[in-house]
Amino acid sequence: TNVRSQDHPGAGMVSIKFDDKTELRFYKDTFESDPVHVLKFFYDTAVYGYNIRSLAKHRVWLDPELLWLEYGRFLLRCEVASGDWYKVVVDKGAGTTLWLRHGESVGLIDWPMFLRSTSGVVRLRDHPQKIRATPSDSGKSIVYTGPDCFQVRRVQGDWIEIFTHELCADEHPGIRNPLQSGWIRWRRGALLLIEYFLAG
Repeated sequence: TNVRSQDHPGAGMVSIKFDDKTELRFYKDTFESDPVHVLKFFYDTAVYGYNIRSLAKHRVWLDPELLWLEYGRFLLRCEVASGDWYKVVVDKGAGTTLWLRHGESVGLIDWPMFLRSTSGVVRLRDHPQKIRATPSDSGKSIVYTGPDCFQVRRVQGDWIEIFTHELCADEHPGIRNPLQSGWIRWRRGALLLIEYFLAG
């Protein structure tokens, strides 16, 4: 399980669906005719699954949000969606961005859909916030003393309804009163207020 968070959430996540014929071309800008990087996928008999040619070489510039080839998952955080183009973060540590064109293998998952698909979320310690009974800063505060180990039930604007998943209760047997329902902000403007977990 990986934990990911970003200061500027952007438009959502670009999801790559790949097979042995997939080629991804990354450009410095949308008006460029020649890509700066090309990822070519193939079926690797050594691992009995899909792989990327010269992946070690590409790792110099490629550190995406999620790359689990064995699970068929490849996610890039999208800063900007403009027409048929996505400005994606190709190196999450350095914040490096390149442009990728929308296509059969390349599509955008908006934040509400993405957050509901995560395996868990927690509040950021640097930006503490109370759990509310309603999606409002003036909503009644809910007393919760257990660890942050929540799943997202639904998204409403900048707020998410969360609850303690039964798997979290299994991992933390000390939880006496699992959260049945509560609301927290997942962002405030361009600032992300949660960390999220991605599972294969």
